[in-house]
Amino acid sequence: MASLCGQALALARALPGVRRLSSTSVANFELVKPQVVALRMLDPASTTRYTIVDVREPAMHRRMHIVGALNVPVDQLLNAHSLRDALALMGLTHLAAAAEASRDGAGSKDQGGPPQISRQPRQTLLVHCQLSLIRGPKAAAHLERLIDAERGLLLPVAVLEGGFKGWAGLYGNRNDLVVLE
Repeated sequence: MASLCGQALALARALPGVRRLSSTSVANFELVKPQVVALRMLDPASTTRYTIVDVREPAMHRRMHIVGALNVPVDQLLNAHSLRDALALMGLTHLAAAAEASRDGAGSKDQGGPPQISRQPRQTLLVHCQLSLIRGPKAAAHLERLIDAERGLLLPVAVLEGGFKGWAGLYGNRNDLVVLE
């Protein structure tokens, strides 16, 4: 039986600029190009919304970060033992409540599929570190395990291709996409 994260990711496959991260690990998340994220962030009509989770250390995040990014250092995130704990670390208590409601059968159904946390626009947790080579994918894999443990919960997880360094290389001079200290 395919994992629920796998089902969620199948829905995202139609998006241009999104590809599966090749890995020998058990992770099953997408690698999303910065250009796709930027277009979705700047388009109010976009049906995909990213909750950007920066897993770098707070000092790095304070110096420069993606507009709207939440900072949860990777070590803190990896210590979360439940999805509710992880979402609380991110300050996303509304998603934690929705996750609990979904698990208890109060979530909305999407054409007979598993309950969704958010229907319009579709919510995706987008994780990144400096390069998105180790810490970002490790945090994304942990989030996927927590989501899978919820059984019946659909919340896609993706990783920003190139990490913050790639993002800053493209958008470092744009104050609508990058915050400088």
